[in-house]
Amino acid sequence: KKRADMLKLQGEFKVKIRELEDGLLHALSNVQGSILEDVKVIATLERIKKEASEIQEQVAKTDETMREIEQTSMLYERDGGIIAASLYFLLESMGTIHTLYRYSLPFFFE
Repeated sequence: KKRADMLKLQGEFKVKIRELEDGLLHALSNVQGSILEDVKVIATLERIKKEASEIQEQVAKTDETMREIEQTSMLYERDGGIIAASLYFLLESMGTIHTLYRYSLPFFFE
């Protein structure tokens, strides 16, 4: 669940960054005269810069959380995989001990 929440949050961050980029392009395309003299554009640039840096910090936090989730997941997958493989090969080799281990229980009831 936490991983799904983090993926959703990262998607929302990407959408927000895209909106900020679109807002910046719109502000720059509507400049009359010099960009440096337009107070509205400068204020927009400062606001977008601030919001983008906040989003980047949040993205860094979610990336770190995703790495932790991935490491924990790999720990369980690795250990579980080793145990499952060992159990499988153990059961497969039991047929060499006695021939009855080669047949399933329903086979005997037929």
